[in-house]
Amino acid sequence: MLYDRGNYQLATPQPLSPAKRKKKAQKYFTYWSGKASESFWGYSAYLKRSSYNESAFNLHQATERYYVRSCVKRKLQNMIEVSWL
Repeated sequence: MLYDRGNYQLATPQPLSPAKRKKKAQKYFTYWSGKASESFWGYSAYLKRSSYNESAFNLHQATERYYVRSCVKRKLQNMIEVSWL
């Protein structure tokens, strides 16, 4: 929540252009792909050390991050399809 003294007025949010939405979605996709890969690497490393609790946690994180990435991928595909119309 922002405190409003009345000295400034915030800009009204504007919708992003298809090109900017695509760029933003690609950035998120790349970010979450890296995070998911790191978590999966952690899962493998902890499993080799028989640290099962840490391994399970990292596998859970990897799964969640791959899911987020897949949601971003679907949005990206929808944006690409819309931009061709």
